[in-house]
Amino acid sequence: MAMLADLLKNPTADCYDALFHACLDGKLSDIEIGAFLSILAAHGNPPEAILAGMRALRQHMTPLLAEPDLSLARSIDIVGTGGDGHNTLNISTAAALVVAASGVTVLKHGNRAASSTAGAADVLEASGLRLLAPTADATEAAAYFAQAVRGAIDAQFAFMFAPNHHGAMRYVGTARRALGFRTIFNLIGPLANPAGVKRYLLGCGDVATCRTLCSALMHEGAEHVWGVTSAEGMDELGLEGINTVIRAHRAPNGEASFETTTLDPQAYGFAPTPIAAIRGGSLQENANALKAVLCNDTNSPDFRPAYRDAVLLNAAAGICIAEEAPTPTTPLTHAPLAHAIERARSILESAKAWNTLSNVIHAVA
Repeated sequence: MAMLADLLKNPTADCYDALFHACLDGKLSDIEIGAFLSILAAHGNPPEAILAGMRALRQHMTPLLAEPDLSLARSIDIVGTGGDGHNTLNISTAAALVVAASGVTVLKHGNRAASSTAGAADVLEASGLRLLAPTADATEAAAYFAQAVRGAIDAQFAFMFAPNHHGAMRYVGTARRALGFRTIFNLIGPLANPAGVKRYLLGCGDVATCRTLCSALMHEGAEHVWGVTSAEGMDELGLEGINTVIRAHRAPNGEASFETTTLDPQAYGFAPTPIAAIRGGSLQENANALKAVLCNDTNSPDFRPAYRDAVLLNAAAGICIAEEAPTPTTPLTHAPLAHAIERARSILESAKAWNTLSNVIHAVA
């Protein structure tokens, strides 16, 4: 194919753009898609390709709302690229519910597990949240989700199940499965939030890749992003060592600025905790652990103090991003995050986060 030949000879932004659109329009064969994704992987998934892929995926998605809603302007997504190999409990999902219970609208975008036992969609479904439309008719399905998700937004939390918004991804599924390794679509998927949120807590297991993803988000209009990588290479803020945090902020004049800093959980009173303490199990075990931590059921055999602490730290970061939005020229200071941790702790102790999930389940039943 001519475009693949061009990619090998002289990769340009236009070339990446044309190939991603051809993929998502169903114009390439599985062999051609596999070759394209393999070439990108061999070259480290270049930043220009990530930006082009994110744009193409956003242009092909079915948005949450046909028109922007100003009431959602300060909403946030808490999402990770996954695939870090640690198979932890569902930290970002629990943290998102805590942030929503704090009064911040969380419009979470997610899917089923790719490499772990239970992804966000899996554990929420196991907890009672309905993911799939009750009809195969496209028009009726769209109407159902418009109503259901609007109801969920009233509860401060909506979960956007990726397959319902990214139908064009069906064209690349066979090639991705045949390749057997993570491709660039694993990186750009979390960047294509169907609600168009402008604020993100974005986790990625590799610092350099995390920086590239943050840059792509800011290039396409994000306002405030924290990109986080734990000391263990987890796509969350971890408890065992020093976390790397890439903070990106858009100034009133439109310019984006970046700061790379660190976050030591011990400075906020958390004990060093090995990643094994937050390792996940079966889908049902993960769902039970989610309920135990959100209900603050400390007597439950499914309650894990380390899981609670990881949720507290990540939820506090989400609260800071959504509400305080300090500029990267201001160092990450102790007081705002410490205050947010205590807010998150109060929410968990009161079981408000579980009430939030219960309200969402009822809204979309």
